[in-house]
Amino acid sequence: MRYSARYDRFASQQTASNFLAYVNNTYFGDRGHAWTFACERRFNDRWSATLEGIGVQSWVAQRALESEYGGLGIPANASERQWQLALRYQH
Repeated sequence: MRYSARYDRFASQQTASNFLAYVNNTYFGDRGHAWTFACERRFNDRWSATLEGIGVQSWVAQRALESEYGGLGIPANASERQWQLALRYQH
């Protein structure tokens, strides 16, 4: 078995936009962090399986805009989780 873990912290800030006229000259950005955990198991020389879990917490101002501005009208904060299972066969 092989295990791995990873932590990422991210942030970005918009410095130019054609969208400024619609949102009172406001630039947007995002910030957050993410965890990734994975476990891989080789069954034999040809077959292996990997299970990976990802969790992201982020803040994006555009999510909170009303739909008339192209936003989603939802809270700016979000938590997302995903699991993936990959089976691999090498010929």
